[in-house]
Amino acid sequence: MNEATVPPHTPAAGMPTAGGPKSSGRAFTSLLLGIFGCLLLAGSVALFWLYQHPPGSGAAASGVTNAAGGGAIEMAIADVTKKPLQRAQQKLWLNLSSGAGTLSGLLGLVGIILGVISLRLDGPPRITASAGTVFSCIAFLGLFLAGYNKYTEWKMMGQEVEEIGKQAENVFGEKGIYGKAFKMADDLLGGHRGGIDTLLNEDYRNQPAPDLRLLPVNHDRDITLSQQKGVRPVLVAFINTESATSADLIKHLKELQSEIPPAELLILAISKHEDTSALRSAVEAQGIRFYTGKAESLVDPYKDASSPTVFGIDSGGVIRGSLVAEKARDRQALRNMAQDLKKRR
Repeated sequence: MNEATVPPHTPAAGMPTAGGPKSSGRAFTSLLLGIFGCLLLAGSVALFWLYQHPPGSGAAASGVTNAAGGGAIEMAIADVTKKPLQRAQQKLWLNLSSGAGTLSGLLGLVGIILGVISLRLDGPPRITASAGTVFSCIAFLGLFLAGYNKYTEWKMMGQEVEEIGKQAENVFGEKGIYGKAFKMADDLLGGHRGGIDTLLNEDYRNQPAPDLRLLPVNHDRDITLSQQKGVRPVLVAFINTESATSADLIKHLKELQSEIPPAELLILAISKHEDTSALRSAVEAQGIRFYTGKAESLVDPYKDASSPTVFGIDSGGVIRGSLVAEKARDRQALRNMAQDLKKRR
């Protein structure tokens, strides 16, 4: 018997062999994608370095230093004009770095897929696929850099919001332009507005005193005006330890406290326009022992009171009078108010 000759197996038409051109093309494409992805990753890293070291940042710092030597105004101008430009440059480099990193990661992902598929090849195509897979894995790291860039951009936005808050505090806060303007008004107008403020305060004479909460800098616990109703009369004084117009009032209040026990007359001193830490230091330096601090959510007539002003409130919680400007600095007028409040107990 003649054995039948089995024809060799031939792949179907259109089916590539293990070392066919289509499989080799995948391996080569993986290599190209990996290389281009690595180049984009390098560009993304370079752009991130530019974000951290924007061009001209050294010159800007030198300019600010020179301005500091020339004066605070020059330094402020340099900071205001150069910092926004530097921040805009940083955003540009960061966004370009994110874009390059994202594209690098996507090319790397495709390159990894093609490279892994082509690893089953033999010979040079397998080496090409291995190299493409390695380069593609490196390029894939661009996605992580892009994600970190977005996180950095989010942090920059938070810093900008914080800086806006600081700038607003510098303008409208106690140490800013408005705060200094109020202090100047206390110094300049303290002896000239007494008639006007006294007339305004007359509307509250013999009326229940609105409550207020004092946050003292020289005592541990907060204290409210309503807690004193039915217990003892209160002198509510508005002072400014940095103002010369309040110096006499502070001295007279210290004398009153040494003469009249707190159980018979409570003194609450409020500073509107001083920073809390500065006020604490001034209170310690001047030896002020009566309750002194900041007040929360002041309402009329306290809201518009300037230093020096004193309100006399009897033990029933009723406003019996006020001393404004020069009268608040009058030792005898202050003693008369205190004695009158004691008699009303």
